Amino acid sequence: MKTLLKNVLSTAVLALLVGQAQANVVTLSWVTTTQAGTAVPGSSIGESFTTTIRVDNGGATLASQLWTASNFLSIRFEGASGWWIQSTQINLVSSVNAFSTDALGTVLTAGNWIDGYPSGTLLTSWAGSQLGGWWNNGNNEVACLAASVGCLRANNVANNIVGRTWTAALEQPSGSVPEPTSLALVGLALVAGQLAVKRRA
Repeated sequence: MKTLLKNVLSTAVLALLVGQAQANVVTLSWVTTTQAGTAVPGSSIGESFTTTIRVDNGGATLASQLWTASNFLSIRFEGASGWWIQSTQINLVSSVNAFSTDALGTVLTAGNWIDGYPSGTLLTSWAGSQLGGWWNNGNNEVACLAASVGCLRANNVANNIVGRTWTAALEQPSGSVPEPTSLALVGLALVAGQLAVKRRA
């Protein structure tokens, strides 16, 4: 029984450790305000909005990391009033440079990344899926629909390719919350422990 208990506990602990060692998705965020010429329904000129790029290079830390266009997962522009534009597409041919962090996890460089207007796919909060494109390359227009309505223009836009104006954060890894299998193993270990104690008594 002692050997069984030891094996079950070891298996449970290993399962939890494996879950915690999973790679983390990183969110890179840049905040600015809308500029005159913005034609996003529900927005107002001067409204704060956040650009969030999700990346995954297989790492589990923010320290001394590098994310290239091949690590891109999605981009989202979200206004303070609730409107949003997002995409999971990136034009790898026209995308250059990379996001990087130093040993403290501070963003050092920002990627010059785009998706091909007008044939890219954007999902919008006001009109569902639309043709269009987005840019993170220092131009005032950061996203546009191919239709007549829907360009998002940003203030201080040259800063979206300056690393220090971005922040990086680790998303909560799925392994940080024990999965059902891991919980079952821990439960089994506890039951085995109770049986061992009863048997000795």
